[in-house]
Amino acid sequence: MLPEQLVIVGTDTSVGKTMVAALLLDYLRSRRITAGYLKLVSCGGEQADDCLFCRAQSGVAAEAVYHFKLAASPHLAARSQGVNIDIGRLAAALAAKREDDVLVVEGAGGLCVPLTDETLLIDFLADQGLPALLVARSGLGTLNHTLLSVEALQARRIPVLGIIFSDEADYEADAPLVLDNMATVARFTGLAVLGRLRRCADFAQGRACFADIGQALLGK
Repeated sequence: MLPEQLVIVGTDTSVGKTMVAALLLDYLRSRRITAGYLKLVSCGGEQADDCLFCRAQSGVAAEAVYHFKLAASPHLAARSQGVNIDIGRLAAALAAKREDDVLVVEGAGGLCVPLTDETLLIDFLADQGLPALLVARSGLGTLNHTLLSVEALQARRIPVLGIIFSDEADYEADAPLVLDNMATVARFTGLAVLGRLRRCADFAQGRACFADIGQALLGK
């Protein structure tokens, strides 16, 4: 069974965290598990597009504690609007009482992006005791990024629920590079590789692709 709160983190920006979050929310609802979504810091655009996407695809209420227009690291995006991110405000948003069975929290960018000039995202997550679901690219370069991300999580004693690989290109189902990357990460980390999210033409296709991943996650 899933913990009451979990955070979806990535090995880098634009690796598929928001898509995984939306698919997980949708999957939980299909299993009659009530779920909520919270984005810690959203950067880029006039609106918090990650929240809008999750709400549109899953029907789950979605909000961001902070949203900044500049597409940059949270500390810089905040500074561009004359704001300092209040770590206490982020913690309070996580601690707020909710009726949902599971709260799905989404990080910002990669693990070691600064929230402020003093605090990295990963250190804030460690302080909050949130278990993590790690999303990684499936193609070239992912071994270094994923193994370093796992090492950083484990050094801070952040529990890792598993790793989801997300195709950043139209790889074949049996692409040797992708299959070996997944097997290599599993071998070196000893963590559960929950599955692979192929590039999907629409959300319905993504839902079908995510079904096995969701089952693997709930079965933990």
